Amino acid sequence: MKGLKYQMDRKIRLACLAACTILLAATLFMLLKSLAWPGVVEQTVPQFSYNQNARVDYRVYFKSNKLYPESSLGPGSMYVTNFVDYINTSFKYTFSADRVAEVKGEYEIVAVVEAVAGKDSKKVWQREFVLLPKKAFNGKEQTITIQEELPLRLPDYNAFASTVIRDSELIPDEVSMTVRWNVAVEAAADGGQVKEQLAPTLVVPLVRKAFEIGGEPVKEKPGAITAVKTVPVRVSWKKVAPYGTVACISALVLVLLLWLTGGRAGHIDPLEARVRQIVKKHGFRMAAIDGDISALIGNAVPARSVDDLALIADELNKPLVYRPLSETNEVPSFYVFDEPKVFVYEMKRDNDVT
Repeated sequence: MKGLKYQMDRKIRLACLAACTILLAATLFMLLKSLAWPGVVEQTVPQFSYNQNARVDYRVYFKSNKLYPESSLGPGSMYVTNFVDYINTSFKYTFSADRVAEVKGEYEIVAVVEAVAGKDSKKVWQREFVLLPKKAFNGKEQTITIQEELPLRLPDYNAFASTVIRDSELIPDEVSMTVRWNVAVEAAADGGQVKEQLAPTLVVPLVRKAFEIGGEPVKEKPGAITAVKTVPVRVSWKKVAPYGTVACISALVLVLLLWLTGGRAGHIDPLEARVRQIVKKHGFRMAAIDGDISALIGNAVPARSVDDLALIADELNKPLVYRPLSETNEVPSFYVFDEPKVFVYEMKRDNDVT
């Protein structure tokens, strides 16, 4: 199998092997890092979750009349004011959590009668009535519920508004009564403490021949106490796959280079190789020259080797002159000048003696 190997220049082969090895090591490192430690992210995690729900239901009750066969009507209708006796309201509030908590709070019911007038419907007067003073509630439960019924005597509020209009001689564009169920709650759990408020409303138009009830009778408000936690990220195979592909290709190329190729040294002229050895050995006493020096050579005395020529140079305290290979100089030559003599050594292709 060795004889079947493709011979490459040794330096090129080593460079390819080094490049493949580095690439393989780098991609394997990134692959293992992506698999073993894909990273972390910060996530907001609920510590204590809760929900508030408040709802006001109502039913309009009538005086004895010849219009309505029923004694009362539910939401979503128009009501003739002169036939209305009172509006019965039913309030229900629920605080529910994902675990038991210390819950406390208070609620009240207030009615605000106000009149507006002008192009921008600016408020011209207002009067507040406390229909139910503040009542406290508390408990250590997962769910807390409070309920309250309250009748609204509509003729009384119409009479109040009519009196104010008559006495002030100011006729507003609109008069209405807004009934608000104000709830304030606090809850304490392992995750922390919360303070919340909720206020469903009913809006009843006053001093009209007929009216329709509006407002926001239903309100729901979820909430949570949160904390920021560091969680590991799942391995992203889309990110890992390129590293694995490059690592496999690098490993395959590395194996093929090792198995199917061999290295050979780059071609160096044997004579040039010998010259390098000589320069390495005697370079400290050598001086290189260029050009033709035949005119300088008088009585030429040949030396058997460069080492002999170096001994002569040392004895005469002269430099060892070196004329390298060139287009005009087919073989390297070495000289020691001692006028009128010149000691010479010319290398030959088949000369193995230095």
